[in-house]
This record gives sequence, C-alpha cells and structure tokens, in this order.
Amino acid sequence: MRTITLDELETAARAARLERFRRGDPEPGKARLRPRSSEKLALLYKRFKDRLERFPPYVNEQGRWVFPHLQE
Repeated sequence: MRTITLDELETAARAARLERFRRGDPEPGKARLRPRSSEKLALLYKRFKDRLERFPPYVNEQGRWVFPHLQE
C-alpha cells in the first residue's frame, strides 16, 4: 500500500485543477443543491444503525479497526 503526504496530495490537487482549467472543464460544484428532508435523514440514519448492528466493527490481527458496514 502506498502512502502519500499532505503536501503531495495538495500538489496533485492543484495540478488536477489546473489541467481541468486548461481543458475548459467546469469546476465541480456542490453534490446536493437542495437539503434532504427530515424524513429522508431519519430513514438514512435508521438504515446506517441497522447495518452497524448487523456488521459490528472489530480489531484485526494487526491491531487496526475494521468497519465492515462501510465496505462494499
């Protein structure tokens, strides 16, 4: 697995933004223009809690936390 420093990440982001500008691509905007309704938020929270109970997090052999409910 390759690790990357924050400086390298910032440099790559600047380079990608400059390349998009040169190609004439638009800047990416906000993901959601309208906020979710309270009913939708409650449903998403309930689904998350149910999945968390079905797939609880654990510590693997290397001592790292594994969150199976967040993996595909």
